[in-house]
Amino acid sequence: MILFLPAFLYAQASWTVMNSGTTQDLNSVDFYDEYNGLVVGDNGLILKTVDGGNTWEIAASGTSYNLNGISFVNADTAVVVGDGPTILRTIDGGESWISVTSGVYGNLISVDIDISGNGIAGGTDQTILRTDDAGATWSITQTGYMGGGWQGAQMVDGSVGFVFGSNSIFQPFVGKTTNSGVSFSFYNFYFVQGSVYNEGKLYDGYFFDSTSGVTAGRRWDGYGCISSTIDLNNWTTLHYPTPFYGIDFSIETDGYVVGSNGTILHTTDGGTAWESEDSGVFSQLNSVDFLNENLGFIAGDEGVILKKGELYLPPPVNLIATIIDYNSIIRLEWDNEARTEIRNQRDLLGYNIYFEGVLLEYLWTFGPFDFFGPFAAGDYYFEVTAIYDEGESEPATVVATIILNPPENLTATSQGNDILLTWELPLTGRSILEYKIYRDQVYISSTIDTLYLDENILTGNYTYGVLTVFDGGFESELTEVLIDHTDTENVIIPIITALIDNYPNPFNPTTTILFSVTQTSSFVNLEIFNIKGQKVKQLVNENLPAGRHIAVWNGKDDNGKQATSGIYFYKMKSGDYQKSRKMLLLK
Repeated sequence: MILFLPAFLYAQASWTVMNSGTTQDLNSVDFYDEYNGLVVGDNGLILKTVDGGNTWEIAASGTSYNLNGISFVNADTAVVVGDGPTILRTIDGGESWISVTSGVYGNLISVDIDISGNGIAGGTDQTILRTDDAGATWSITQTGYMGGGWQGAQMVDGSVGFVFGSNSIFQPFVGKTTNSGVSFSFYNFYFVQGSVYNEGKLYDGYFFDSTSGVTAGRRWDGYGCISSTIDLNNWTTLHYPTPFYGIDFSIETDGYVVGSNGTILHTTDGGTAWESEDSGVFSQLNSVDFLNENLGFIAGDEGVILKKGELYLPPPVNLIATIIDYNSIIRLEWDNEARTEIRNQRDLLGYNIYFEGVLLEYLWTFGPFDFFGPFAAGDYYFEVTAIYDEGESEPATVVATIILNPPENLTATSQGNDILLTWELPLTGRSILEYKIYRDQVYISSTIDTLYLDENILTGNYTYGVLTVFDGGFESELTEVLIDHTDTENVIIPIITALIDNYPNPFNPTTTILFSVTQTSSFVNLEIFNIKGQKVKQLVNENLPAGRHIAVWNGKDDNGKQATSGIYFYKMKSGDYQKSRKMLLLK
């Protein structure tokens, strides 16, 4: 009994059959961007679109040979390979094509050229060609083998590339170059199912780096295979009742394979599991190209061209929120989204600024945008979208955190029957309206000074708290102190051992970290870590008396080297107490 994976559990997906204007078999598709794409097929057919596949026009190829592979290099340059052998090249975006000498016999089936201009092409007789000038000229790496050939080709970058096919004894076969096609290492394997080692052929593949990738192909008996590897020596194969001819990934986790009978499979976990999507056709699908997770195209027999998704509208990038003018302004800044300079590129009209889901303002420039306070302490959520003539992008999001600091170094001392409270200004430049004083959590008075005398207090233990009232009436948290009001001249006893906060945050290059300990002699360890968990700086590692303390970090590591901008964590340990907080170093 042969068991197959449940390939035909249909996911919710939407594929549209585009009007190609032909019934010729189409063999390969490649898009440079959301608008400009090329499809090649039998009898010298080249189709060109400049509107995202909505309409197609025939470009004169000058040949009647079947064309099998296509690769864009940049917006203007693309290369086509085919039977004959045929190599065609355009330098005007596909409007016109010129023939390029291959120097070999047999048919060319596959081609891929990196943006650097380095590329490879594969064909029958295990032919491999290479180019270093974007397809203007080609050199022979190998040719003339008996049997086998390369159905697929991929350049991972300017140096690393792969060809996919079969060898002379009908094994799945992969060739790998690390020097732009000058030489190759070869890896053969079988489509293993249980104890059965199946021969077959690879038709396409996609590698994420020099060792990890996924291939699509068919067994000798016509069944389809998706094979994965992380080292090129060990392969895991999934078996399906339908052969596969094309594969592409938009990101390392999101990919598609296509094959006979209109079959489309989709993975969102890098190829471990696949779900079938309804193509709406029953023709053989030969090639798939995805520009991003949302937009892709498929070419197949009988003139089939399929499209999934809409044009991707890039959101703003590198959106940041900066607290300026002592917490009175939140400034949003971002970069203009990456736009390729191509014909028919979209029109960017401006940006929408949202605060907690409500539209604040439309800007026709890319910032900055100032949101004026005063603000209460807390998190403020902003979104910025890009507005195009086609619509509005997904939002870029950022959170601005406003911190209102309490008074510093609060002390309480007995002076006869009275209790004297003293404190220092909070770490801020923002306007202060007053301070509120609490005894045992009950409000007792306000003052604009940094001291307060609580008169005629009965003996006993008391907890005093003071908070800052800033402009706008916004209040900080309480800072508290405990006093045993039985003898005069009592020392300060903080209410808890605590890692309080740092200020400013974000900072550049120096920030002050506040903490307190309750024991008369407490061993305190305070360290800085980067986002990878690596220790950057030892700030405190000693016994400290009970009270409030500060530690200043100047943004340098233990070796005196300036730390890079980014998120850091400061962690305090004292006895059974430990606490971590986050801070942001800006440059």
